[in-house]
Amino acid sequence: MLIGELFQKLAGGESMTTICDRLGIHRRTISRRLNHLGYQYDKDKKQWLWRGAGEEPVTLTITEDLNTANVIYGNHNITPVVPYAPEIPIELSHECLSPDELQDVRFMLEEWRGRSPEDQGDRSLYKQVKNLPHYESHQKEKKTFVIPIDIIEEFDRFATQERLNKSDLLQVALQDFFAKYRG
Repeated sequence: MLIGELFQKLAGGESMTTICDRLGIHRRTISRRLNHLGYQYDKDKKQWLWRGAGEEPVTLTITEDLNTANVIYGNHNITPVVPYAPEIPIELSHECLSPDELQDVRFMLEEWRGRSPEDQGDRSLYKQVKNLPHYESHQKEKKTFVIPIDIIEEFDRFATQERLNKSDLLQVALQDFFAKYRG
């Protein structure tokens, strides 16, 4: 629907709510689009008034999203309002970093994530948890162990910090233990 048609219907006595319901667009969306273009609602006169610069865009299609580049203009040459985005003259990519600098960035990223890069190998903890085997038996058993409270608190802190399920973490630890000592 063209903006001009919208204003004709409003002047003919139709309510904005009725028109918006027919279009399937919320009245607040239409109001926002009109404000974006330069219209302002006058509460005293109970009508939309053109306050923008230049010619009034009555041939603009109001049903299109006016905040994007998909604005449909009738016969008007209206420049859409585009938010300011400064141009960054330097193109940043991994090519402008030396291999040593790139390694430093990776190290800082792993440190920032709370993981030590030295600990990240082919068998990282996260890969092990992700690749836990699916056993044919879906049965699980609950066991009680007596372990010093210091170890339990450290285990809880580690699981929370790394956002890992405690059962999965314990399963990986036991599998590593068996692989190392079973022979």
